Amino acid sequence: MSDTFVWVAVFAILSAVINAAGIFAIIKYKKWAEKIKTYFICFAAGVLISTPLMLALPQALQKPLCGIYGGWRIYIHGVFQ
Repeated sequence: MSDTFVWVAVFAILSAVINAAGIFAIIKYKKWAEKIKTYFICFAAGVLISTPLMLALPQALQKPLCGIYGGWRIYIHGVFQ
């Protein structure tokens, strides 16, 4: 077996265990989960939005300034249309 497969398998199993613990906690503390559900949703949305942006930021900073200029042109054109 390749070393990569072993690492992927280990992290997949670890993820499954952590998810199972989370599901158990939500079932056991149902009232608390209902009360704090909005915060969980906001946290998940923030993670889903910020992760791709953090991955794209280094590549965007390596581009010339004309890319930034073009982005502002599109924004201004959309605002003042």
